[in-house]
Amino acid sequence: SSHHAEPSRLEFEYYLPLLAAEFAWVCDDVTPSFRLPDEPRGMVEYWAELPGEKRTFPGLHRGNVIGVMTR
Repeated sequence: SSHHAEPSRLEFEYYLPLLAAEFAWVCDDVTPSFRLPDEPRGMVEYWAELPGEKRTFPGLHRGNVIGVMTR
C-alpha cells in the first residue's frame, strides 16, 4: 500500500471486494515517520483502524515496521 494513510485507506477499500474470505494485507512503513505535516492521520493510525488480526515486524524493511493483517 501507499506510504500515506488516505491513499492506503482508499486502496484497501478498492481491493477488499476482490479478496478471498481469508487473506493477508501487508503494509510497509507502519511507523510514525510516515506522516506528513499536512496529513491529519499517518500510517500508524491507518494501521490501527484496519479490521482483522494484525502483527507487526520491526526492522524487516530498512529499519521500518512491516505490518501483516489477516482475516
